[in-house]
Amino acid sequence: KKKKKIMKTTLTLLSILFFIHLVYNRIPVIIDTDIGKDFDDQWALALLIASDEVDIKLVVTATGNTSQRAQIVAKFLNNVGRSEIPIGIGIPDTHIATGSEYNWAKNFSLSEYKGNIYQDGVQAMIDCVRETPEVVVLEIAPATNLGMAISMEPELFSNNVRVVAMSGSINKGYGNSPIISCEYNVCTNITASQIMYNLTYNTFPMTTAPLDTSGIISIDGQYMERLKKAQFTNLLVANLFDAYRYWLGSVKIPSNSDTIYDAVAARLVYSTEFLDITPMNIYVNQTGYTVPYTNANIIEPALEWTSNGQDGFQNAVVNTLLSWK
Repeated sequence: KKKKKIMKTTLTLLSILFFIHLVYNRIPVIIDTDIGKDFDDQWALALLIASDEVDIKLVVTATGNTSQRAQIVAKFLNNVGRSEIPIGIGIPDTHIATGSEYNWAKNFSLSEYKGNIYQDGVQAMIDCVRETPEVVVLEIAPATNLGMAISMEPELFSNNVRVVAMSGSINKGYGNSPIISCEYNVCTNITASQIMYNLTYNTFPMTTAPLDTSGIISIDGQYMERLKKAQFTNLLVANLFDAYRYWLGSVKIPSNSDTIYDAVAARLVYSTEFLDITPMNIYVNQTGYTVPYTNANIIEPALEWTSNGQDGFQNAVVNTLLSWK
């Protein structure tokens, strides 16, 4: 009995030490998102909420009506019990619609959110970088906010930030086309993208999930069925699907998801598993294409899936979402 008690105590201590290790070694992340337009931002946010590897320090909304996008973020975080995460309202513009997902959140007032909401999302991003050594900026939107922040504090971002972005088209375009595309996040604000790509990051090179890999992945078949079954017992999946129905304009969840571009970038924050990374000198040209150029900065794009990588990725994403408590 005494031996069993010692073993039980040892296991408990190991569990506590493992928890402490996770808490103090999690990767700090700022998410810059145009959530609401396409649903891949929501997949990415849910994935990072469920990922023990990361510590979300701030979510900033980008492009269009950024206050409406903040409502979507606020409702989702509130509903899954993560309202301690601060939200920054980024630079708005008038020519990009919020998207149909806003119908899910339009009755949730930002005043209901218990966490901090910063009206100046760019300044909130700068402050968070200054306060958080080696923070990752996950750029899953046009780089309007990040470009402005870098312009204001280039040395700070050069020395303290690692950027991971859903960005660009290197060898493949939309729909796995052999013709490269002017990828949306880059082309929406070419100047901001050039600022992001041209900065020399002194900690790690910028990592990207271009269309080559992020544009050909969704949650399909058996993996989607596992999530459908969990929506009645898993609050994270329940809210993900609730918002999804509004975005789809249908109560029926399909067998295959939309393309989850941003989820690929989100998982690259903490793992390159299932992807082949190929360092290249890349710059953004005047028409918004991401092209190789000898004198450009080294970027680390995920250009190809490994053998069975797409299945492995789907399984890993679903397992992470289902592990959320």
